Amino acid sequence: ERTYHTAELLSQYLVVFGGEGVGDLGDLWIFNTSTFKWNEVHIPRNGLQPCARRFHSSAIIGNQFYVLGGCYGKYRCLG
Repeated sequence: ERTYHTAELLSQYLVVFGGEGVGDLGDLWIFNTSTFKWNEVHIPRNGLQPCARRFHSSAIIGNQFYVLGGCYGKYRCLG
């Protein structure tokens, strides 16, 4: 179960980030609309990864996926 996430379409891929499940989620998933398969994207520990959040915004510009704002914990806002 996932709510308050974002989803962006890039060609035949639906990119889904974050939201709320049992707690705040910080995972990144890609759904291939051609094959109907989900794949989780694992970001290397030394890579830039947004913290888990909900009520955020996202955008794809070119081939870059951006995550902005949102809340975590007991409605602590991210700027």
